[in-house]
Amino acid sequence: MLVLLMNSIAWDTRVKKIVKELDDLGKNPIVISVEQEGTHLKIVGNAKLKPVFFTGGRYFFPGVSRILLFYLFLREAARQCTQEQVIWCNDLNTLLTGCILKLIFKLHLIYDTHEYAVDEIIGASKAVILLKKYYQRFLIRFADKVVSVSPLIAKQLQIDNPFLKDVVVLKNLPDIDLKKRLPINLKEKYSIPSKNTVIVYHGSISNDYVVNELLKAFKFMEWPNVSFLVLGMGSRLCELRRRSSSMHHVNINDALPIDQLHGVLVSCDFGLVVYPPGCLNHEFCFPNKYFDYLANGVIPLIPDLQQMKEHIRETGFGCLMRDLQSYDDLIEAKSSMKMLFEKSNIQEESLWASHSQIIEERVIR
Repeated sequence: MLVLLMNSIAWDTRVKKIVKELDDLGKNPIVISVEQEGTHLKIVGNAKLKPVFFTGGRYFFPGVSRILLFYLFLREAARQCTQEQVIWCNDLNTLLTGCILKLIFKLHLIYDTHEYAVDEIIGASKAVILLKKYYQRFLIRFADKVVSVSPLIAKQLQIDNPFLKDVVVLKNLPDIDLKKRLPINLKEKYSIPSKNTVIVYHGSISNDYVVNELLKAFKFMEWPNVSFLVLGMGSRLCELRRRSSSMHHVNINDALPIDQLHGVLVSCDFGLVVYPPGCLNHEFCFPNKYFDYLANGVIPLIPDLQQMKEHIRETGFGCLMRDLQSYDDLIEAKSSMKMLFEKSNIQEESLWASHSQIIEERVIR
């Protein structure tokens, strides 16, 4: 099994989870990913990592960088191809490579779209959206199986491509062993009082929208016995630290490795999900952190976006940020949601353990 990923696997928990499950199924996955030079990464089990080391900044023209990266990526993937392999393409930016390899080596092609790539950029023109729609429609015809992260993305793919008979939904379930997870004392590690209600955000802080939304939450929820814990990474992390430096209820730290992250999450009460409106990809998304929170018994606080709202209507698992207008609302939501989680046994390991059966029966068979 050849797994194609045109970015780093270091922080891509979905791809890591899929690779682990393919390895458990005895598919001997080989991962082709794009990494910074000097990066050393470990991968699970018998899976192999064949990184394409690339630093685009060294080239003057971005277009030249993309063409060179495509060539290097295609060349490395072709080197790993055998007649027995299946190609698992992660996202639209690997699908052209997968199609070329399928035509040359007569391989089975799986297209796993983590995003609604047709409309993923806020403010994109109708012409760009239409061009990407037809580009995807042309390439997706070569896929033997199509996989998506959310029901709404799957539904939209079938609207865009009426010839698609089936899109398999594999949600972004976290790669977590609940038996090995060790809760971390937040008071000792982050100096957060044990009586406080803790609201956590983990993930990328790489644009102004995320910074502004977090600051807005910090200011609005400056309530008694409420602490914010940010575990972030990205180009705007320093700016967030600077602009929140006078807020004593906010604790900002660098992101943690996945094996440590869940030990922190299980000790928190609420988890922020921050996505801007303005494109269908965000409306349809089902981000990793939403399921990271649920698996650890943390209540997701979500923006007003279609897919997550629909899931809350169906399951009750989560709160809309707009519904928490006071400290009393927060405490009431905490109490009722914790009762629902206990009743539903939200942290039961079987809910989060594996996609393996679906992958074996509906994707690679």
